[in-house]
Amino acid sequence: MKLETSQVLLHYQILGRVGAGGMGEVYRALDTRLQREVALKSLPDELARNPEAKARFLSEARAASALEHPGVCTVHAIEETPDGQLLIAMALYDGETLAARLERGRIPADAALDLAIQVADGLAAAHARGILHRDIKPANIVVTAGGRAVILDFGLAKIANFDLTQPGSTVGTLAYMSPEQARGQKVDERSDVWSLGVLLYEMICGERPFPGLDLSVVGQILEDDPPPLAKKVAGLAPGIEVLVRRCLEKDRDRRVASAAELGRALRELRRPKAVTSRGRRALTAALVVLVLGLGAFLSVFLRARAAENHARSELLPEMERQIELARYDISATPGWIAHRLALEAEAILGEDPALAAAWPRIGSELQLSSEPSGALVRARGYGDENAEWIELGRTPLEQLRVPFGISSVELSLAGRSSVRDILWGQPYWTKKRRFVLDEPGAIPEGMVRVAVEPYPVQLPGLDHLEQEPMQDFLIDRFEVTNAQYQRFVDAGGYTRAEFWKVPFEKGGATLSFETALASFKDLTGQPGPATWEVGRFPDGKQDHPVCGISWYEAAAYAQFAGKQLPTIFHWNLAAFPFGSSEICPRGNFGEGPVAVGSSGSENRYGAQDMAGNVREWCWNQASREGARYTLGGGWNDHRYAFNDAYAANPWDRSPINGLRCVQLPAGEPNREKLMRSIEVPFRDFSQERPVDDATFAVFLRQYAYDKTPLNATIEKREDQGIAERQVITFDAAYGQERMRALVFLPKAGKAPYQTVVVFPGSGAIHTSSSDGYNASSAAFLLKSGRAVVLPIFKGTYERRDELDSDYPDESAFYKDHVIQWGKDLSRTIDYLETRAEVDSKRLAYYGLSWGGAMGSIMPAVETRFACNVLLVAGFLFQRSMPEVEPLNYAGRVRQPTLMLNGEFDFFFPVETAQKPMFEALGTAPEHKRYFVYPGAHTVPRTELAAQMLGWLDKYLGPVVP
Repeated sequence: MKLETSQVLLHYQILGRVGAGGMGEVYRALDTRLQREVALKSLPDELARNPEAKARFLSEARAASALEHPGVCTVHAIEETPDGQLLIAMALYDGETLAARLERGRIPADAALDLAIQVADGLAAAHARGILHRDIKPANIVVTAGGRAVILDFGLAKIANFDLTQPGSTVGTLAYMSPEQARGQKVDERSDVWSLGVLLYEMICGERPFPGLDLSVVGQILEDDPPPLAKKVAGLAPGIEVLVRRCLEKDRDRRVASAAELGRALRELRRPKAVTSRGRRALTAALVVLVLGLGAFLSVFLRARAAENHARSELLPEMERQIELARYDISATPGWIAHRLALEAEAILGEDPALAAAWPRIGSELQLSSEPSGALVRARGYGDENAEWIELGRTPLEQLRVPFGISSVELSLAGRSSVRDILWGQPYWTKKRRFVLDEPGAIPEGMVRVAVEPYPVQLPGLDHLEQEPMQDFLIDRFEVTNAQYQRFVDAGGYTRAEFWKVPFEKGGATLSFETALASFKDLTGQPGPATWEVGRFPDGKQDHPVCGISWYEAAAYAQFAGKQLPTIFHWNLAAFPFGSSEICPRGNFGEGPVAVGSSGSENRYGAQDMAGNVREWCWNQASREGARYTLGGGWNDHRYAFNDAYAANPWDRSPINGLRCVQLPAGEPNREKLMRSIEVPFRDFSQERPVDDATFAVFLRQYAYDKTPLNATIEKREDQGIAERQVITFDAAYGQERMRALVFLPKAGKAPYQTVVVFPGSGAIHTSSSDGYNASSAAFLLKSGRAVVLPIFKGTYERRDELDSDYPDESAFYKDHVIQWGKDLSRTIDYLETRAEVDSKRLAYYGLSWGGAMGSIMPAVETRFACNVLLVAGFLFQRSMPEVEPLNYAGRVRQPTLMLNGEFDFFFPVETAQKPMFEALGTAPEHKRYFVYPGAHTVPRTELAAQMLGWLDKYLGPVVP
């Protein structure tokens, strides 16, 4: 079915044709519901007309859509139009297919190995879910602008031929199909391994191993050996030739057994070999052996020089590439690769300036201790089951370098139970991590110990709360299962008042035990969860979480088990909402609950399934009406519900409600404060009204100031490669203060430059110096030929004061700071108007996180901006004085505004913070856009660059070369 530009199908507006494949046409389209661009595949009409094929397609496509892996194309939705047309909405990637890349010639061996590793990882993730691809070829691999290989059309090849599941059928592209595919035999994951072997061969030498045309290639696949790679590519490492031949074994029993095994073998080939002569010690060693002969000296010296050349020409460039990939990837996998390469380079180069500058961009330093000490510490990227564990040493580790992303860590010690946890290498997280390795049997079966550390409450609406002091506690590894709850029912749990400790409050009255228990019946009127029958759980569901219970039932079960419901503080610490972008995609948000521990979603200290499956009742009351918190989201929630501070009526027995228990130490001194009532400061912004124009005009006059001389000085100039960095000082608009600004003038483009003015994230409040903000912080903007300016706002960087948070409050102190920020922004533009290199008529506001939230105020105050870009923005629930209340300003923001957000944002939830702010903006609908991407408080780097540069081109105009 051919679609036309601007045509609308369901909620997709066609923007243009991307290409075509064996399974249909592909179009670039706008999902008007979520305001994001997608790749929309229109499938052949014959498929829709064949009921058997259609059913098989839907089954396969749903299985493929469940895949969550950075190397596999994300399937957003499977749709059917009213006339039966089948559509698949997929992620749209900025890049080119591998087929297009190979048209320009062979790929260097190291780069080819990197791409093959990523494809192998994607295949391994799919194979683990029982899904085969069957048509791996260059046209089905896209290489993004950031260098990542992503597999397209997963699962679709299986239904390209309607009878593929039967022996005797073939599918796939002839040149890449395995011998068993060519014979029409049943295939398994080793067939995908063969196809990847063909792909690797082609990438390395630029030619396919079986170059025949039409059916002649089948004979080559079945009978011929491919020409040796060594004859086509000089200097190729022998191990590559051996591995490719193992992939192309015609007998699949002799082939590399799995994609996971292939990924490990490829990484081993890619791993630079350690050098025995290290750095500066090489010269000393050479002098020692000089007395034994000049030849030995020269040998050692040359080896040292070769090692240094290897470090500078290979290790450091690849380290930089991985650091760049890690900047917008909350997963720590690229960070750990950069970490390993940096260590290998350090062993050769010693204290090298390039390495010294790289370490702060790779991660931060932590202190790890354990009780007892001596535990072996291993780590890898969170959820990267195919990655090797990296040994970091034994505790205590005083200066452990950890990448910025999210990692899994494991501590083990002979005679003790091992501990699993999550590390987050962000510099503003706690620097000291403590673990307890208990003796076997010391902790009740099914529970894990949480070694308490400072950690903020990260549930939107409650994120203003201070972490309450508390002692180490135990938490259930899994949600309470049907089988466990059955023991409570069988023990007479619904008739024994000693388990029901909390008064039954309903409608302002206290109910008797008998009256209350009459509400807790199953589907057949027997005591038990609302989803059970005849007092028993559904057949075969013993390992599924119990669901359909009220808060009262959850609290009674906890009492029966000798435990209690977690407080929001305990639940938050174990759940780790900061990691939502990695945790949520693995959680069960599907068609129903699944067996506990089967989702692959792991939280702190080895607890699992806290994201999805069932909501988990917590102890704390959330409102005067008696609502109780039920956290984590359940199987029929949106995935971002994991972050929500949701509360429900304690009598609610929805099928989504379950529980998990904790054991607190008997002597917990802060028990009362931990268990106190905590109201959710929720705001329904749709029901609030901004002030009228006359009142707003009064508010706006607060930002007025006298246009006194700037007395500007360029304090420092520095060449940073792609731009010149200037430190400027000038008079502020208040208090006889001097303020600063960083100005970056690009080497690309031509003056006068379009200029992007940055309002930074809240890290600026907690950082004493702006020295760390350099050209690489805004590289894609500078490379586009635009200047970038960072005002040093009151309370940030070198101008830090008593301000310690970006959260609004109703104090005069906060109000005064907002007004000062507005004046700082305007004063900066006053300065830019004095610079001949700057086109002051083409300015853009760029707000990041805190600056994104301030994007609801600042562009209304400073109307000299031509357009706005708000990165991870939204309304906050905390109130401020009306004079600086964002809702009073947002409707007065008129400039074209682009808003880019993460689906699992732990600061700005989609429904209650992001959308209300976007809808409140006064910009005309045709000039504002809102995109939501999978991820937490970030968006993919390539999407940020592509969308932002396109927006600036549209509203500031293309850059003059």
